[in-house]
Amino acid sequence: MRNRGNILDRLLPRLSPRFCLRFCLQFSLGLVLLSSCITGVRAAELTVDVDHPTRGETVHVRISGVDDPTQVELSAAYRPGSATEDVIPVGRFGADGSVAWTPAIAGLSRLSALGGDGTAVTTRDVAVRFDSSPPLGILILLVAGLLLFGGTTVMLRRALED
Repeated sequence: MRNRGNILDRLLPRLSPRFCLRFCLQFSLGLVLLSSCITGVRAAELTVDVDHPTRGETVHVRISGVDDPTQVELSAAYRPGSATEDVIPVGRFGADGSVAWTPAIAGLSRLSALGGDGTAVTTRDVAVRFDSSPPLGILILLVAGLLLFGGTTVMLRRALED
């Protein structure tokens, strides 16, 4: 079998100069457009004073990356994506880009910044903590532990008696 050489040596003589010039121009134009899109776009972002706010305590939500924050409204969706989702409007952002929010329900909440036309500018998911440990949750934990370890003890006794 004879050596056919490098693939570039075989491919380059077949390409016309017009094709190469057009390819280079299109590639450079694409790079220029891509770089202008990346550097020219500011993404809106929501920040919360506390990473995991507590139910019933007021926190401040701030928005950055928008030209006029007073035209943006904040809404909170409690239990987002579920059948029992509750969407409650919080209020408009002030000139400083902040609004006060008091979480009403513990659990997962989705904060959405809505523009003037009602479309979401940006969203952020926040986990809201209970203000205290729920007594029913502690009772269920104790009963489950009692059943688990009590059942294991009974089964071990039966196995060792035989």
